[in-house]
Amino acid sequence: HRIELWHMKKRVGVFSGSFDPVHEGHLAFALEAAREAELERVCFLPETSPPGKGDITDVAHRVAMLHLAVKPYAQLGVLEQPVEQLSVGETLPRLEQHFAGSQIFFLMGLEVLVYLPSWPFAEQLLARCGLIVATRRESRQRVVDVEATLATPPRALYIIETPHGAVSSTDIRSAIAMGSPGTGSLTSVEA
Repeated sequence: HRIELWHMKKRVGVFSGSFDPVHEGHLAFALEAAREAELERVCFLPETSPPGKGDITDVAHRVAMLHLAVKPYAQLGVLEQPVEQLSVGETLPRLEQHFAGSQIFFLMGLEVLVYLPSWPFAEQLLARCGLIVATRRESRQRVVDVEATLATPPRALYIIETPHGAVSSTDIRSAIAMGSPGTGSLTSVEA
C-alpha cells in the first residue's frame, strides 16, 4: 500500500552537478527523463564546490548559464542550495521540504551511480527516492549490475539511453579556449 501511495504523488527530478558549462547532453537527458519517468519538473541543482573539481567557473556564472539554457522548457528549472557541497544528509531533507508531498527522483550518470554505495546516507536516499540513470546502450547492463550491489534498492529505477554520451563539459571548455564553441555547446550560453 505504501508503494501505491508513493506512485500517486507528484513526481519531480533533481539533477545535480557542476554544469561547467551546461550542454545539450544535460538538457536532452533531463527532457527524456521527464518524459520517460513522467516527471512534472526537472530541476538542475548546481554544486557550488563539487568534490574533486579544483578549477571551476564561479557558481553565479554557472547558475546564469543554467537559467538561460532551461528558459525555453517549461518543465525544466534551476534550484540553488545554501551550502558549499551537496550531501545526502543535509540536502535531501531540504529537497523533501521544498518538494513537500512529491516523489523525488535523482538524475545521474553511470559514473555517479557507481560511487553511490560509498556515499554517507546512501541507504536513506535509496529508500526515499527514485533514480534515473543516463547511459549509453553498451552500459545498460552495468547499471543493472551496480543496482544489484546496492544494500537498499531505489524506490524506482529508470535507465535512459542518451545519444549525447560523448558530449562533455571538459571538451567544451577546451574548445572555447581554442576559439571554437565545442561539440554539444548551447548557443544560449556560449557568451
